[in-house]
Amino acid sequence: MEKRIVAVFDGKVFVPAEPVDLPIGERVLVSVCVASMPSAQEKSEAEVILRGDGTPLPWKTAEEALGRPRYQS
Repeated sequence: MEKRIVAVFDGKVFVPAEPVDLPIGERVLVSVCVASMPSAQEKSEAEVILRGDGTPLPWKTAEEALGRPRYQS
């Protein structure tokens, strides 16, 4: 079984943000992905990268941006 849940680290343990239906003592594998809010500078940089100023990107497709054919075997 695989399920993704949000948890908060309290300094010692990860506390799930929702109830988890597991028996006490059940072993699980936890992968950590820090979900933080970007800073104003990071947002600004992302807007420049994504051309959030309204100008079109120079590519028509993702494949073109990556420099490879659309259907590559």
